[in-house]
Amino acid sequence: MKAQKKFLFSLVGVLAALFLFVFLRDGSFSNKLFETPIQTKLIEAVESADQSVQEKLGEVVSKNQEQGMSAEEIKNFWGIISDMQDCVDVRGQPISEDTPIGFEPLMQSLQSELGPGTQADLWMNWHLRWKDGSEKRLRLEIIESDEGKAIRELHLFAVDKEGLPIPIELPAEKSINVTDEVISQMLKEGDVYYKEKAGVLLFPTGDRLEYVEKNGILSELEFIRGDKIYKCTNLKSKESCQCIR
Repeated sequence: MKAQKKFLFSLVGVLAALFLFVFLRDGSFSNKLFETPIQTKLIEAVESADQSVQEKLGEVVSKNQEQGMSAEEIKNFWGIISDMQDCVDVRGQPISEDTPIGFEPLMQSLQSELGPGTQADLWMNWHLRWKDGSEKRLRLEIIESDEGKAIRELHLFAVDKEGLPIPIELPAEKSINVTDEVISQMLKEGDVYYKEKAGVLLFPTGDRLEYVEKNGILSELEFIRGDKIYKCTNLKSKESCQCIR
């Protein structure tokens, strides 16, 4: 059993390294959350751990937060959510078409039918500009220890002229089970111009919603309910969404 666990842990490390290049090069997430076994394997550990990072940690600088969305874009977003609910047979509390786009109204709607959910972060990426003009990448991951416990691991990267990440070694106190205070101090060393966050919402029914937010706006999701799956890799386009039953 221990040998099997060590093998799985090593496999997770290899897969994480393979995907890290894609994550950090251009800031895009594409549809990797839904293809990667890393997140799925960690769901049980994350569910029982009080490890969520505060929502306000590393907020994007104000000029990037002013992302006004048109009434048509908001209507299209909630239309996609309605399609998702039809696909997985979950109606929940109705959401008005003019409700501002956000995770909270979606969560409240789903919880009205499925019961209170347990929310946890899976990983976060921050892109920063240092005061000397250089750029850095900060990545926080929720990983599984040999004992099966969820721990937080922080990685720091410089960026070369081609936009490729260059790992910067951090001391253990700033990389393993790092506190929000330590992360906050590191983020204050530069201006955060891009923030990406992946999370999971688990329901008592066994259903789960995995999602990605970019600069605080829901951008991707996957809802899994038994053999019904609704996957959307771009919440601005219905063409990027798929119902699998």
